[in-house]
Amino acid sequence: MANLPFRLNALFFAVALLFSILLFRLVQMQLVNYNFYHKKLTASTTYTVKTANQRGQIYDANGTALVSNVEKNVLTFTRSNTMTTQYIKELAQQLPNYVTLDDASVSTRDKKDYYLADTETYQKVVEALPKSKKVDYFGNSLSQATIYKNAVASVPDSAIDYSDEELRVVHAFTEMNAAQTFATVNITTEDLTDEQMAAVKAAAKSSLKGLAISKTWDRDVADTSLASLVGSISSEKTGLPKEDAKSYLKKGYSLNDRVGTSYLEKAYESDLQGERTVRTVVVDRNNKIVSDKVTEKGSTGNSLKLTINLDFQNKVQSILQQYYNTDISNGEAVNSDGIYAVAIEPSTGKVLAMAGLKHEVGSSTA
Repeated sequence: MANLPFRLNALFFAVALLFSILLFRLVQMQLVNYNFYHKKLTASTTYTVKTANQRGQIYDANGTALVSNVEKNVLTFTRSNTMTTQYIKELAQQLPNYVTLDDASVSTRDKKDYYLADTETYQKVVEALPKSKKVDYFGNSLSQATIYKNAVASVPDSAIDYSDEELRVVHAFTEMNAAQTFATVNITTEDLTDEQMAAVKAAAKSSLKGLAISKTWDRDVADTSLASLVGSISSEKTGLPKEDAKSYLKKGYSLNDRVGTSYLEKAYESDLQGERTVRTVVVDRNNKIVSDKVTEKGSTGNSLKLTINLDFQNKVQSILQQYYNTDISNGEAVNSDGIYAVAIEPSTGKVLAMAGLKHEVGSSTA
């Protein structure tokens, strides 16, 4: 009994010490580390979305359009921060009721991703995986990316034996699922009719959330003797050429941007390419949009005006063809593989015409 007061005092001292430590930590969290914990509580995520604008057009010296942009209506999908792959799959499955999906090739991986987009299906596939495909040697769960990779590998071919109609839906799903958060992508369809566009616009307010009818553009190259000089651009599907992708990405391009791949379109890419519109979206920890602002207003690319006069170009081409065919007929150019001519203004170095003809050796005409 003599030791009881000492034990009580020791107990009270321990309790007081623990409370002091707790109070110290509370003060430290609320005062000293206030900013740190406040940021964690009010943490937000910022998304940056870049949208390409139309390319500049190409004209001859007199302003005749050699390359122009033709606008057309297209079905688009915008991915919100709350959309799941299952929702995107269900949305893709509804598309044939509203538009005519175009034929397109899909990879085996595309088909497996579509198959696993259903939450219940994915869970069953994961549950059926061997333990070694879900946890490591120490019993720790593997990363979700690794588990998904293993799930993809386990899907049998029989599960993805889709019909042609289903494959069109798979392709649409693949295009939609590739969209980054808050980004908009075009969905490949046949030309849209007025009735289809009206139906999509009406349904987009309820059952087809994320879909819309928007404008896009195609490059229209005039049928002139300069058509081959103009070159070509990539499509949204092919995007950046593999060999130039790194350099383009450093300049702020996106992987699916359309860029010049040959001749004038490629040589003047930096001028013809429009400035991108940059949109910044901030979302709080509850996935609610805090702000949505256009931080950089884009613009259409610069147009290119050549020093070549199309009328003069055609005359040079005509003269070249006339004399070259005469030489071939006379047997003087039978073994020639072609003829080319460039007209230059000596005082300025301006190129006034670039004409040429190919000839198949042995043929009687160019």
